[in-house]
Amino acid sequence: MPPLIPQLDKVSFGFSQASDGDMSRHHGFANRLTFLEQQGFSAQRIVHAGSVHGNTTSVITAQQGGQIIEGSDGLITADINVILTATAADCLIVFAVDPVEHVVGILHAGRKGLAIRAITEFFQTWQKHFPATNVKNIVVDVSPRICGQHYTVLPDVAQQFVTWPAACQMDGSVIHLDLQTVAQSQLLEAGLGVDRIRFAPVCTFENTTYFSHRRDRANPIQVQVGWLKQG
Repeated sequence: MPPLIPQLDKVSFGFSQASDGDMSRHHGFANRLTFLEQQGFSAQRIVHAGSVHGNTTSVITAQQGGQIIEGSDGLITADINVILTATAADCLIVFAVDPVEHVVGILHAGRKGLAIRAITEFFQTWQKHFPATNVKNIVVDVSPRICGQHYTVLPDVAQQFVTWPAACQMDGSVIHLDLQTVAQSQLLEAGLGVDRIRFAPVCTFENTTYFSHRRDRANPIQVQVGWLKQG
C-alpha cells in the first residue's frame, strides 16, 4: 500500500531507520540534526516535538525554528518555512496534511498519549487555530509502530482502553494491546474519512530495520525521527 502524503503536491515526509542512528534528544540529537541536514533541511528551520507521552499540541511559526517544544507531542503549522519533527520507537508518528488550507501537523502518539486521547486533542487544536479546515480533506499517514501481537500489557493498563474494547485481545492470561486500533478509532472520531488514513504495514518489533524499545530494551532508549514539511 503506497503512502498517501507523497501524492500531494509540495508536501513531503519521512521516517528514519536504525541504520541512520539514534535520534533521541539526550544521546542522539547531534546525529538527528546531521541526518535532517542530509535531507536538505537547515537546523534553523526545524522544530522538534518534545515527545513526552502527553496529549498537548502546539501551533508553530518560523520564529520557533531550531527549538524543542517542551511538553508537546503534537506540532501544527501553516508556515512553509518550518520542518516539523517528532521521535518514536514502537509508538506512532502521525503525519497529517490539509492540502486545501495548506496546514500540516505531526504527532507522537504512544500508549500513554492514546489513553488520554492525544489524537483527539491534536485535531481539536487544529480546528481551533485553523477553523477553515474541513477535517474530511485531511490526509494522514502513520509511521511503522509495534503491532498488537508483540505489545503485551498488564490489566491496569488495559483498563485505560475500555473505550476501545477491540484494541485489547486476550491470549490465555496475556493481554495484547493494538495501538493501531485505538489510533484508527480516534482518527475516525475526529471526522477523517477512512479512505484518507493509511497505516504503514510494518511492525517495528518484527522489522529490525527500525529501533524497537520492546524488542531491544536499549538503555538509553534509541528512537527514529519523523519529519514533515510543505513548500
